[in-house]
Amino acid sequence: MTHSICNAILVADLTNGTVERIPAESLNISSAEVLCDAFPDSVILFAGILSGSYAPAACTATAKIAGKTFILKGQSGPGLRRCRVEAMVIKGRSQAPCGAVVNEKGVFFFPVDSNQTVPELKLRFYSECAKHAPLFEPAILLTGTAAFAHAGMPAISLNVGIAPGSGELAAELSSRGLTGLALAGSTPVASCVPLDAPIRQHAKAERVTKANLKKILQAASPDTRLGRLPSPGRSIACFACSSPCGFWINPAAGEPVACTSPKALALLSAAGADEKRIAEIFAFASTYGLDPAGLTDLASGNMPADLASWNKTASPSMVQAEGYGHDEIASRLGICEFYIARHSGITSELERFI
Repeated sequence: MTHSICNAILVADLTNGTVERIPAESLNISSAEVLCDAFPDSVILFAGILSGSYAPAACTATAKIAGKTFILKGQSGPGLRRCRVEAMVIKGRSQAPCGAVVNEKGVFFFPVDSNQTVPELKLRFYSECAKHAPLFEPAILLTGTAAFAHAGMPAISLNVGIAPGSGELAAELSSRGLTGLALAGSTPVASCVPLDAPIRQHAKAERVTKANLKKILQAASPDTRLGRLPSPGRSIACFACSSPCGFWINPAAGEPVACTSPKALALLSAAGADEKRIAEIFAFASTYGLDPAGLTDLASGNMPADLASWNKTASPSMVQAEGYGHDEIASRLGICEFYIARHSGITSELERFI
């Protein structure tokens, strides 16, 4: 792509297990849309112009399938860049569930038991990554147990927590037999944004606190009437984000639980879930790869013992991608769309910088 740093595209064919690294100019690829046209019936994962830079919240990679856009946060954008690629094309279907480690040398497939829980899958993926000794922590994108079980409300699981509104992407990858990707490159990303750039005026550190949590949730779900809210523990920030929207919930008993979906938290609060139940729902979602925004029916009553017992009454519908009205610029630039929605004026400064 014309804005790329590395100008390379990785094409992984799940059907025959082959990988091809192609210079973007040899395909005359000038944009993500052209790339999608060049590889129909494929999943396209690509970095934005500023992904992995010092721009505020320059954390995202974008996935496209059949014209639909899914913005993935965490370490996704920098993860691609560290593999020295701007985009990855995933085509075909594997005969058996598999995972993939991606780095500068290519893509390395390995068999995976798709019935494993998300924590078990993460351990397996980190173990496979260790064989390649990456310099940085890999960016993990897991399809999840729920998607392979055809459960309602699936989601892509990240290194920490889930990617909200990613159900259709999770379902598509599971239908291709792909349990997940580990972007495990070791190439440092040279930032095109200097540390003294005016755009970094927005990079003022602000952790999630009890005082500002309500404001964050109102930005995520403006029409939702909030109920009781948990006390935020340590904040969870994506790459380069100085104003995180995620945090750890510290239940009275048990391990801390990652809350990485403000919209889901707002919906569960409005449904009447107390702090204990909110923690239980997020833990359930993190275990099986579910979007907690679709689990408001669990706000009261008994919690299911496992995925199978919940799935008997689960709705088959997907939680839609969040969409804060900034998807196009967020996708193009590699900046978190929720960060843009929460910080007025940053869009014009981003465009001015570009």
